[in-house]
Amino acid sequence: MRRNRMSNSTSRAVRAALWFLALLAVGTVVFAMDAPPRAEAGEGSAFNAVVYAPELLFPLIDFDQEKSFQPIGDGQWVAYGLNLLVVGKSSLVSELSVNNLDSESAGPDHGTTDPYCPVARW
Repeated sequence: MRRNRMSNSTSRAVRAALWFLALLAVGTVVFAMDAPPRAEAGEGSAFNAVVYAPELLFPLIDFDQEKSFQPIGDGQWVAYGLNLLVVGKSSLVSELSVNNLDSESAGPDHGTTDPYCPVARW
């Protein structure tokens, strides 16, 4: 029984990683084909789509690309979409992880009598 839980959590992690890689590839291709213009003329580093896409996907990373270049038109919608998809996917993965931990902590038979445990109410 324990092995199935481990493989489920592993497969979730692999799926999440594949999603992030797919989004990274989409962002890289879109912005390589249509590079956004500079936010301020002559300021910042040269544009690099391979660096720009991860900066959109992971807001904690700062390579100075997102500040230096501002997408317009369709590129702006792609940038918004990448940000929203990553936030939504991250929220979903963390929610699934928390629910998985709650069910694992109750034991294999969910025989808890704790009235505040969500598993006990089932």
